[in-house]
Amino acid sequence: MRDILQWSPLQVRITMEVANAKFAAFAEVATYAVELTQLGLLSRIEAADLLQEVAEYNQLPFEYGQDRIQHIMAAAFSEAAA
Repeated sequence: MRDILQWSPLQVRITMEVANAKFAAFAEVATYAVELTQLGLLSRIEAADLLQEVAEYNQLPFEYGQDRIQHIMAAAFSEAAA
């Protein structure tokens, strides 16, 4: 493995994209969970519990902070209400 300090901007960008993929996927899944509540397949509480469990399983609160994870969840519900 090469020294990270000698990476090109392209290597850094691609590495960061992969590193952030879980976070981006979580945001998409949060929107999907809200859609399921709108269809009556999940309650808001079930959706929130499911999302929190998924976040914890994937260590997202540790990697990004619980506040940021809560913000993603709240934003998904807010967008659906608008």
